Amino acid sequence: MKRLPARRHTYLAVIVVVLAVLVVALGLYTARRFPGHKGQGKDKATGADVTAVNAPPSVADARKLIEQGDPRALDAWSAVLADAKLDKASHGEAALQIGTLRAQPDPPDVAGATAAFKEAVAIAPGTTWADKAMVALADLCIKAEKPEEAVEPLSAYRANAKDPGLIKAKLGDVNIAVLFSPLVTEVPKCETYTVQPGDSLAKIANTIYKKKTTVELLQESNRITDPRLLQPGKQLKVVVDTFRIVVDKSDNTLTLFCGDTFIKEYPVGTGKFDMTPVGKFTIVSKEVDPMWKGIPFGDPRNILGTRWMKFSDEASKLLGYGIHGTTEPETIGKHSSQGCVRMYNKDVEELFKIVVEGTPVEIVD
Repeated sequence: MKRLPARRHTYLAVIVVVLAVLVVALGLYTARRFPGHKGQGKDKATGADVTAVNAPPSVADARKLIEQGDPRALDAWSAVLADAKLDKASHGEAALQIGTLRAQPDPPDVAGATAAFKEAVAIAPGTTWADKAMVALADLCIKAEKPEEAVEPLSAYRANAKDPGLIKAKLGDVNIAVLFSPLVTEVPKCETYTVQPGDSLAKIANTIYKKKTTVELLQESNRITDPRLLQPGKQLKVVVDTFRIVVDKSDNTLTLFCGDTFIKEYPVGTGKFDMTPVGKFTIVSKEVDPMWKGIPFGDPRNILGTRWMKFSDEASKLLGYGIHGTTEPETIGKHSSQGCVRMYNKDVEELFKIVVEGTPVEIVD
C-alpha cells in the first residue's frame, strides 16, 4: 500500500481537528442556549419522535434564567408557553413571566406586557399566576397613568380569584389612583369647574362647593403643585359625590364606599375590651398634626399620628372618639386602642384628603 505524503497527513490532521472543534463548539452553544433541555427528532427507521438535544426548556430552566437575570429568559419562557405538553399552571406562569419581562425596560413594552398578562389570566384563571398577572396588569395601568383601564378587569376577576383579598386590595389602589387623577368620572360623581379671577382652592372647596369636596382632593386630582399659582380659566376636576365609611371591629378593617360602590379597604386598630362604640356616626371635625390631651404633635407621648377626624352621634353626646394615625404601627390589625380607630399614617393621610366633615361613619361588630 502506498503511503500518503507527509504533507497530506498534516492536511488531514488539521481538517479533523477543525471539524472536532466545530462539533464541540456547536454542542456547547446548544447546551448553553437552554441548559439541560431536550428536544424532539425523528427516528430514521420508524419516523417516530425521539428525544434530541433541542427541546423546549423546562420551567425549572426558565426560572433559573430569571433568577440569574439572563437575557435569554424571555426566549425560554416563550418556549415554555409554546410547549403543548405542559399544564395550564406552567403556561400561566410562563405568560406572567413574559409580561413581567416585557414591562421591565424603560420605556416598557406596554402592549406586549398587557397582552401577556391577559393571556395568563385566560390560560390559568383562579390560580396564583392569574392573580399575580391581574395585579401586575393593574400596576402597569397605574404606571402608564391609565388606572381606569384596570377597574373593570379587576372587578370582573375578583370573584374567581384564588386570593380574592389580593385582588380587592389592588382594586382599592386602582380606585384611589382614578380618584386622584384628572379623570372626570360618573362614580364617584365629578364636575368640571372653570377657575375665576380671585379663586383659591379653599374658596372653591368651602364656598362655591359648600364643603362637598376638600382642598386636598382638589389639589391632588388636578396635579396642582403650588395652589398660589392657580390660573383663571383653568379647568378643574371637582369630586362632588358622597362617601361613607364602614368600620368592622370583627376583622379590624375600615372600608370607604361611594354610595354602594367599593372604593378601598384599610387595616385599622380598634378598641380593646370592646371599647370602640357601635352605631352610626358622622365626621364632625378634621385636624392636621393634632394635639393629644394637651401634648403637642411631634412629642413622643402624642400617639395620634399625623391626622385626626373626630366622629360623633346625632346628639353629639359621643365625645373623644375619632379616626387617627398612630405612632404605634404595630397595633394596626389588633384590638389595642382606648376606643378610637387607628390607621397607618399613610392611610389616614390618604383618607383625610377624600372625606369631608359630615361624612357618615358606621361601626359594626
